[in-house]
Amino acid sequence: MADFLLRDVEWTPSVDDQGRILYSRWDYVDRYGQNAMGLWSTLPDGTGARALFGNYSRNPECVFEARSIPGSSRLVFTASGHHSITAGSLVLLDCKFGPDAPQASPG
Repeated sequence: MADFLLRDVEWTPSVDDQGRILYSRWDYVDRYGQNAMGLWSTLPDGTGARALFGNYSRNPECVFEARSIPGSSRLVFTASGHHSITAGSLVLLDCKFGPDAPQASPG
């Protein structure tokens, strides 16, 4: 697939404590147009892509700049508005609860 089709789809990659690549992903497939930038991960070889958080939650609208907290199942990310700058509140996320679990991100 041509590079120009993908360049605005995945943002702010980082490597987590387990060697997975974390990234924010625009996902507008079968969506109503908002809350479509969740947190995803993949293995370094590109296999095993999966949503970690925010793929079907209503808040936050966008998840950016995720970083793992060494030695734990938690991540920290920036919660932001849709089509906004990558700035906002810092959110602590516990991935042990699974994708979009309300208890994964208290408050």
